[in-house]
Amino acid sequence: MNRRINNFTINLFLLVFGITTVLSGALIQVGYHMGHHGTIDACKSIFGLDYGSWSDVHKLSIVLFSVWMGWHIGRHLKWYRAVIEKRRVAKRGAVLILSFCFLSVAVSGFVPWCIDGLNGNVVLRKIFIEIHDKLTLIFVACVVWHVAGRMNRLFRRQ
Repeated sequence: MNRRINNFTINLFLLVFGITTVLSGALIQVGYHMGHHGTIDACKSIFGLDYGSWSDVHKLSIVLFSVWMGWHIGRHLKWYRAVIEKRRVAKRGAVLILSFCFLSVAVSGFVPWCIDGLNGNVVLRKIFIEIHDKLTLIFVACVVWHVAGRMNRLFRRQ
């Protein structure tokens, strides 16, 4: 497959699953968590889906986004090595910050799944979710900046 078409496909899926992840997460946060003082009305329907369904949409989009992001980062490993080896970190710091933000958001999002799966401490799980929610705001801002600066390369004609 042509490298440009492959890059376009990866970027397109990142965009689609990223938007799905952000919107479903924001909807869960605003519609079910904020102002409910720890209680969630799981039967409440928003746009035809209940809490469990929105949670499933969010989790599926997270997994798919993470897979595509892993592939995207993997395709740029030479770039990362070159930046670090040639000491151009200051010049390319924004992308490194974005990468660190992604890893922080991913870890802080996946850890609560592990805690829940192991029947761990509920308070610790909620702390990680709160950290995840706050880091996601920073990550989304970094992604918007990253994508906006690359729009011409992202969707240019083949």
